[in-house]
Amino acid sequence: MKATTIKTAVVWMLVAATPVMARKPIEIPSVVENPVIGDLNADGIVDMDEAYTLMQNPALKRELFNKDISEQKRFYLSLEKKVRLKLIRLSRCYGTLRWEYAVDRAREKGLSAIDSERIALALRR
Repeated sequence: MKATTIKTAVVWMLVAATPVMARKPIEIPSVVENPVIGDLNADGIVDMDEAYTLMQNPALKRELFNKDISEQKRFYLSLEKKVRLKLIRLSRCYGTLRWEYAVDRAREKGLSAIDSERIALALRR
């Protein structure tokens, strides 16, 4: 009888403690000391809204394209994974028969042909 009571008490303690143990700790976003161009909240990741804002702002876009290739590549690699993969696919098409199609698709997304070429060249190096 005593063993059954102890087992029951342990099971009830585990059931009561499971939601507490399952909680994920709150992650405090880290602030990067040297943020990339367009990273408005300085968390090291340029999300879709920040990238869209940068590409729509001629002054920021000019500043990005005037930077050296390594700084441009750092910007492109700090984008969200979904966007970064699309740009890497675009850069792989550069110099192939698929390039014209890739530029047309990029134009539909709001990138000019010149911007597409600059991005492709920055990511290939």
